[in-house]
Amino acid sequence: MIQTATLAEFDADGRTPVFEDPQTVHLGLKAGDSVPPHTHPGEWILFVVQEGAIELTVGEETATLSAGSVAQFDGDADIAVEAREDSRALVVLTDQ
Repeated sequence: MIQTATLAEFDADGRTPVFEDPQTVHLGLKAGDSVPPHTHPGEWILFVVQEGAIELTVGEETATLSAGSVAQFDGDADIAVEAREDSRALVVLTDQ
Protein backbone atom coordinates (compact mmCIF):
# COMPACT_ATOMS: atom_id res chain seq x y z
CA MET A 1 0.00 0.00 0.00
CA ILE A 2 1.28 3.46 -0.90
CA GLN A 3 0.52 6.27 1.52
CA THR A 4 0.85 9.80 0.22
CA ALA A 5 0.69 13.32 1.61
CA THR A 6 1.07 16.79 0.15
CA LEU A 7 3.35 18.72 2.45
CA ALA A 8 2.11 22.07 1.17
CA GLU A 9 -1.26 21.39 2.82
CA PHE A 10 0.22 21.34 6.33
CA ASP A 11 0.30 24.44 8.53
CA ALA A 12 3.44 26.52 8.18
CA ASP A 13 3.53 26.84 11.97
CA GLY A 14 3.60 23.98 14.45
CA ARG A 15 3.84 20.19 14.36
CA THR A 16 1.52 18.08 12.23
CA PRO A 17 1.56 14.26 12.07
CA VAL A 18 2.02 12.99 8.52
CA PHE A 19 2.32 9.19 8.93
CA GLU A 20 2.05 6.90 11.93
CA ASP A 21 4.59 4.22 10.94
CA PRO A 22 7.30 5.20 10.71
CA GLN A 23 6.34 8.20 12.79
CA THR A 24 6.64 11.17 10.45
CA VAL A 25 5.98 14.77 11.46
CA HIS A 26 5.88 18.02 9.50
CA LEU A 27 7.51 20.82 11.52
CA GLY A 28 6.77 24.43 10.61
CA LEU A 29 8.57 27.24 12.43
CA LYS A 30 8.56 31.01 12.03
CA ALA A 31 11.91 32.82 12.21
CA GLY A 32 13.09 32.86 15.82
CA ASP A 33 10.77 30.03 16.93
CA SER A 34 12.39 27.11 18.69
CA VAL A 35 11.78 23.62 20.01
CA PRO A 36 13.30 23.28 23.50
CA PRO A 37 15.78 20.50 24.32
CA HIS A 38 14.14 17.07 24.44
CA THR A 39 14.93 13.44 23.65
CA HIS A 40 13.39 10.54 21.71
CA PRO A 41 14.94 7.55 23.53
CA GLY A 42 15.44 4.40 21.47
CA GLU A 43 14.84 6.13 18.13
CA TRP A 44 16.91 7.24 15.14
CA ILE A 45 15.82 10.52 13.63
CA LEU A 46 15.98 11.67 10.02
CA PHE A 47 15.56 15.46 9.75
CA VAL A 48 14.93 16.92 6.28
CA VAL A 49 14.78 20.71 5.85
CA GLN A 50 12.41 21.61 3.03
CA GLU A 51 12.39 25.41 3.32
CA GLY A 52 14.30 28.03 5.27
CA ALA A 53 17.23 27.57 7.64
CA ILE A 54 17.27 25.72 10.96
CA GLU A 55 19.92 25.48 13.65
CA LEU A 56 19.89 21.91 14.95
CA THR A 57 21.66 21.00 18.19
CA VAL A 58 22.13 17.35 19.10
CA GLY A 59 24.02 16.85 22.35
CA GLU A 60 27.02 19.21 22.18
CA GLU A 61 27.04 19.46 18.37
CA THR A 62 25.27 22.20 16.39
CA ALA A 63 24.69 22.41 12.63
CA THR A 64 22.89 25.00 10.53
CA LEU A 65 20.75 23.27 7.93
CA SER A 66 19.22 24.99 4.92
CA ALA A 67 16.61 23.88 2.39
CA GLY A 68 17.61 20.54 0.92
CA SER A 69 19.80 19.55 3.89
CA VAL A 70 19.34 16.21 5.61
CA ALA A 71 20.60 15.13 9.05
CA GLN A 72 20.44 11.77 10.82
CA PHE A 73 21.05 11.34 14.54
CA ASP A 74 20.41 9.33 17.69
CA GLY A 75 17.29 10.40 19.59
CA ASP A 76 18.92 9.48 22.94
CA ALA A 77 20.84 12.79 22.89
CA ASP A 78 19.30 16.16 23.79
CA ILE A 79 17.79 17.70 20.65
CA ALA A 80 16.98 21.41 20.19
CA VAL A 81 15.85 23.30 17.09
CA GLU A 82 15.78 27.01 16.28
CA ALA A 83 14.52 28.55 13.04
CA ARG A 84 16.88 31.14 11.56
CA GLU A 85 14.15 32.07 9.07
CA ASP A 86 10.64 30.81 8.32
CA SER A 87 11.21 27.08 7.88
CA ARG A 88 9.60 23.71 7.20
CA ALA A 89 11.09 20.30 7.94
CA LEU A 90 10.04 16.69 7.74
CA VAL A 91 11.06 14.59 10.75
CA VAL A 92 11.04 10.77 10.61
CA LEU A 93 11.50 8.72 13.80
CA THR A 94 12.33 5.00 13.64
CA ASP A 95 13.24 2.41 16.24
CA GLN A 96 16.94 1.81 16.75
